[in-house]
Amino acid sequence: MKIRAFITHKLCEQYADCQDRFCINEDNRCIALSDGMSQSIFPDYWAEILAEQYAKEGHCDDEDRKRLCSLWMQQVIKYRNEQIELGKDPWKLDNFLASRKGAGATICGVRFENAKDWKGDVLGDSCIIMVNTKDWTIEILTSEEKAFDSFPDFYDSYPEKPGRGTIKSVEGSISPDDVLLLVSDPFSEFIANNQERAQELIGELQKLGNHEDYCKLVEDWRVKGMHNDDSTLCVIEFDGDINMNVNHRDDISILIEEEKKEEKVEVSIVQNEILLNEEISEQKIVDTIEEKEYKESKISQSSDLQVFFNIVIKELEALISRFNKRYKKDNIKKHDIKKIRERLTKEYENLTTSD
Repeated sequence: MKIRAFITHKLCEQYADCQDRFCINEDNRCIALSDGMSQSIFPDYWAEILAEQYAKEGHCDDEDRKRLCSLWMQQVIKYRNEQIELGKDPWKLDNFLASRKGAGATICGVRFENAKDWKGDVLGDSCIIMVNTKDWTIEILTSEEKAFDSFPDFYDSYPEKPGRGTIKSVEGSISPDDVLLLVSDPFSEFIANNQERAQELIGELQKLGNHEDYCKLVEDWRVKGMHNDDSTLCVIEFDGDINMNVNHRDDISILIEEEKKEEKVEVSIVQNEILLNEEISEQKIVDTIEEKEYKESKISQSSDLQVFFNIVIKELEALISRFNKRYKKDNIKKHDIKKIRERLTKEYENLTTSD
C-alpha cells in the first residue's frame, strides 16, 4: 500500500504547540494517529505515547492504556525537574498533579493483514474514513454515536480514570478504487459535513505530495469552513504491495527544530537592526552637533552669542533626552532634525535683525 502522512498546527500557533501525533511502523504494517486534548496536561506527550503503542503492537486497549500511564508521568516529572534546575517554580504543575489532573487524547489506528485486508480501532473524533472512488461514497468510522462536538471519547493518562467512551474495533479491505484515511477531528468533521463534495475534496487529498502543499490545503479548507485546530492526515492507497511504501511522512520533531532555527535567525536579524539603528541615531546626533557648531561660528560676532549658545544647548539636551527615551522604538525622525534647524535659523535671524 502507498502511504502519505502530514501534520500541521493551529493557525497562529507553532509546531511546538501541536498536540497531534502519528506513527507509522512499516515492519508490522501499522499506522496510528492520536489527538491530544488541548485543555488537558501535556496532551502531546500522551498522544505520542498512544500512537507509538498502537503502531508497535497493533492495538491500544484499556489495559494498554493503564500500563502506558506511567510513561506519561515519567515525562511530566522529567519536565518538572528541568524547570526546577532552571530556577523556575512549577507550582501550577504541582497543583495539577496533586489534584490528579492528567492528559486526554483520542486515537485511531489500522493494521494490515495483507495487501488489502485491514483491522482497526477508533476512539473519539480521530476517525478512519473509507472512500470508494467509483461512486464517491464515504463511510466515517468512529466510536462516537453523536454528532462531532467538543466532548469526544478519549483516553485519560491516569490509570484509575479511563476517560470517556469505549474504543471500537472495525475492519475492512482496500482495493484500487478505494482510499483509506486516518484523520484528526478537523478533517473528520469537515468531510462529514461536505459528503456531497466527496469527489472534489478527496481528489485534493490524493494530489498531496509534500508538506507545503498540505499546509496550503489546510489553509484553504479552513477558509471554506474546516475548524482551526491541529490537523493530521494519513492517506492510504492500494498498490498491490503488502509492504508499506511511504511516499511522504512529516516528522514533527524536525518541524519543531526547523522552527527553532528560524526563530534564532529572526532574533539575529532584529538584533542587527537594533545595532544598525543605534549607529544611525548616534551619527544623527553627531551631524546635528556639527551643524549647530557651524551656525555658531557664523554668528560669533553677535553681542547676543551667549543667548544663542544657551538655546543651542537646550535644543541639544532636548534632542538627546528624546533619543535616550525613544530610540529603541522610533529612532530620531528626520523632521525632528529639520524642526531644530528651523528653530535655530529663526533665533539667528532674530539676533542679527536686532543688531
